[in-house]
Amino acid sequence: MPWITTTVMILITAAAFGQEPPDWGERLARLQGDDWRTAFNVGQELAELPPDEGYEILAAAWPKLDVKSRQQMLKAFNYAMPYPLHARMHGRILDVLDLGVTDHPDVQQWSFNYLKEIASQDFAEDIHAYRVWYAANRTRPIRTVMAESRGAVVAVAVADIAVQDLLAGGDRHKRYFLFGPHDTDEWPRDGLRLLLVLPGGDGGPDFRPFVENIFRKATPDGYLVAELVAPQWSPEQAGRIVWPTVGLPSPEAGFTTEQFIDAVIDDVAARYRLDPRYVFSLSWSSGGPAAYAASLADDSRITGSLVAMSVFKPELLPDLQHASGRRYYILHSPQDFIPMRFAQAARDRLAAAGATTTLVTYEGGHGWHGDVFGTIRRGLQWLQE
Repeated sequence: MPWITTTVMILITAAAFGQEPPDWGERLARLQGDDWRTAFNVGQELAELPPDEGYEILAAAWPKLDVKSRQQMLKAFNYAMPYPLHARMHGRILDVLDLGVTDHPDVQQWSFNYLKEIASQDFAEDIHAYRVWYAANRTRPIRTVMAESRGAVVAVAVADIAVQDLLAGGDRHKRYFLFGPHDTDEWPRDGLRLLLVLPGGDGGPDFRPFVENIFRKATPDGYLVAELVAPQWSPEQAGRIVWPTVGLPSPEAGFTTEQFIDAVIDDVAARYRLDPRYVFSLSWSSGGPAAYAASLADDSRITGSLVAMSVFKPELLPDLQHASGRRYYILHSPQDFIPMRFAQAARDRLAAAGATTTLVTYEGGHGWHGDVFGTIRRGLQWLQE
């Protein structure tokens, strides 16, 4: 029964053998900071409890936890397993992060980093602004808070941009947004260029404001941008594998991400003439593994991939020799909780297979930081060289 969470299994097992459910206070008190994996796993179990219950247990135990265990609790409530980690959307996440805001500086930094992902604001130097924001948002649904924050930080006039909400092949599960083309007098003689976007997190439609601005601020004239919306076949599937692939399938899924991408390319090509030399993908976090897989599929039409803040697991991918002749712009932060070794392995293994690769680093940890649209534009320019 793959849908049963770790916490539920513990409770079922305890009941079956006449045992009491786990004593969370005792388990948390036993944590040692040098064993961060155990702390993170315990945090994952705690975060799976009903939101109010999980938060109250954590808040009561918080003063007794050491610094590293507190850091792992923040991470566990913010991100859900399995890898690649994705936003948990915990109902009390803002209250959990608030525990760390006035804590030890090393814990504070973790809270502020996660808050920056949620609020699209850096509160580290302005605690008053944080208190105002927290008071206004702490009881609101976290998905609404994140969607509005993303929209606020990238809000621009997009009335002049053509945006279509489409279903590839008429399949209601293959939804995508198509942005463009740019309002220009002259299109490329050989056809428009296509950028396929696989968002991170839950891959849902809330990323539309952000992708609208990728189109507006990061793509040159002559591009179309297709943002795929991750289908949710069941809550269990959406929580485990956002973008199922041939190598990392989900039993509930009606098709793989590779098939979804092919359907979108076909659908766009039926509407516009495309230049097959310039079919690129942009992905980050949970979207990265699927983008790698799609680029390596038999007869893949993707010629270049910009992959940010992602793991790279060759054992779940097609033959890496299919990378020959393709280009990979790999973007990763040394401060990311996803170790740099994944990005370095992608650079080296794909290059060894005949691809052209580059690894570019940035400061700030997991998430988009700094000159976001300039960073993406530079990646696209490199891909099309």
